[in-house]
Amino acid sequence: MVHRNQRLLHSNTRRPRHFDRATAIRGVARGGVGGVVATAVMSIPFLVATSRGWTDEQPPKRISNEALDAVGIDADEPLQNAVATVSHFGYGTSMGAVFGLLYAWRRPPGPAVLHGIGFAIAVWFASYQGWTPALGLHPPITRDKPDRRIVVLIGHVVYGAVLGAVFNPIGRRAR
Repeated sequence: MVHRNQRLLHSNTRRPRHFDRATAIRGVARGGVGGVVATAVMSIPFLVATSRGWTDEQPPKRISNEALDAVGIDADEPLQNAVATVSHFGYGTSMGAVFGLLYAWRRPPGPAVLHGIGFAIAVWFASYQGWTPALGLHPPITRDKPDRRIVVLIGHVVYGAVLGAVFNPIGRRAR
């Protein structure tokens, strides 16, 4: 007898015929690489906003500085920058890997770019309204500066578009 949840898991015809370990690994690897590239590209709006004075501090640096303070590490500027960069790329890479695994598992219909954007907005919301305020690392979206809110959201939309493009490059038909 097939359990109801098993039928739900196997009802999507867009799922690869055989979702095995190799498919999962390929999805995670592709998503991880996409996450690195997308993180680099999403940093551009952050850098522009900071250079134009629209935000006082880039969110990844603010979050990592608060984390360093929380554990009692008095870091100088070069260490702060290094921790911010490594943590931002680490988080972006890991979220890309999660997207890659989910995308390889379900292969939802429609352009992968739109799925990437939706995923990135969910990550933005979960991070900036969820775990970073809960840990005292960043104010929630509702209490953050309006300019920074917009810049961070734009950055995540860019991240999602680039991440999705890794799975379905522009000009190539969706499978």
